[in-house]
Amino acid sequence: MTTADGRKVQVLDELSVFLENRPGQLRRVTDSIADAGVNLRALSLGESEHFGILRLLVDDLPTAEAVLHGLGIATRVTPVIGIDLPDEPGALASLLTLIGDEVNIEYSYAELSGPAVGALLIVKADPLDTALDRLRDAGL
Repeated sequence: MTTADGRKVQVLDELSVFLENRPGQLRRVTDSIADAGVNLRALSLGESEHFGILRLLVDDLPTAEAVLHGLGIATRVTPVIGIDLPDEPGALASLLTLIGDEVNIEYSYAELSGPAVGALLIVKADPLDTALDRLRDAGL
């Protein structure tokens, strides 16, 4: 979906990577997928005492998965919504109002491109279809 001003809303495949919380694990993943020619488009890293979840958007999902599985690293692919947001006060608040309170935002992170371009907001919403319907109904 694309708005009249060129903003996009799209469903993206996010790669979740489950890592032990110890030194060198993030570098091991990033080195391995870089060596395979996979480009990172966005990432988020959350942690607990014993493990972390690295969430990635990549330009070649099958290759990234194969490389990580070859290293014995568990992964999962999850559909998320990518939403172009303008770089202005209230943009996120307005978007969340459009989505509504019936949709649970399980997590979110952003790829910031700068004031001239804005941001790509990544949203894991449940239910996904309801969030997409709300955005579509609002003209996004």
